[in-house]
Amino acid sequence: MLYQIATACNASTATVTCTETDVDWLQNTIENKNTTSGLIVADNGVEYLILAYLEDLGDASDYHVTLCGNQTVTASLKMQDSNTRLAIFGVEKDKLSSDTLSRVQIAKLGNSSMSNVAGSPVIAIGSPIGISDSVSYGVVTSNSTVMPLVDSNYRILTTSMFGSRKSSGVLINTNGEVLGIITGSAMNAFEGDAISAFAISDLKKLIEKMSNGEEMAYLGIYGMDVTYEAHEELGIPYGAYVTEVEQESPAMKAGIVNGNVICKVKSTMV
Repeated sequence: MLYQIATACNASTATVTCTETDVDWLQNTIENKNTTSGLIVADNGVEYLILAYLEDLGDASDYHVTLCGNQTVTASLKMQDSNTRLAIFGVEKDKLSSDTLSRVQIAKLGNSSMSNVAGSPVIAIGSPIGISDSVSYGVVTSNSTVMPLVDSNYRILTTSMFGSRKSSGVLINTNGEVLGIITGSAMNAFEGDAISAFAISDLKKLIEKMSNGEEMAYLGIYGMDVTYEAHEELGIPYGAYVTEVEQESPAMKAGIVNGNVICKVKSTMV
């Protein structure tokens, strides 16, 4: 049953490839191909939009995407997020064969915030062991670890499966819904080689904005939510507790300092 779920969900994945050229010490031109597994997140009528981890691809200007059915076409880099290093690539639908178009499916994004996610069975597809079209089975061991990034915090899903530092792909549940995006930065958040991923619920707003070509607002702070205990025992108001402010950021220029609590942004509660 798990294998059938993984096979069906492969229609929502893609392989993104770029070629870097370099010159060796004999002045010979050499080519290096870098690949990563991507997820088909949207269809805007003209293009399929594919989410992938840009850090795996290095510095390149030309990208290609291989979709289910093994058709490879050129792709364009539409948007990227410097925080997570996730990016959106576009593939023009009129370049795809009728067979590929009939196979491709938009990924179903699940809920990684549920309390019962930890301990639930999960399937890793894409390149979870660093090899394209590999698959692993296991359970989510934790969804409580938080990775602090600029202006946002992302939870990390850890699993009982083992991969490599070249792991990429997605975690799916037994309903075929995506629970997490496997990236190098998520893997590097922990010692060892347990497959780890950004929790999909925390990425949904980012994916939507990038798919729509919208830039993420930049404030320039690191922070954490004020807990119930801190609110009740210390009287700290609910909001975002600032732990660090980036140099020359809009936050610093506005006078925000470490220890401030941001409760409202433009009259909207945090």
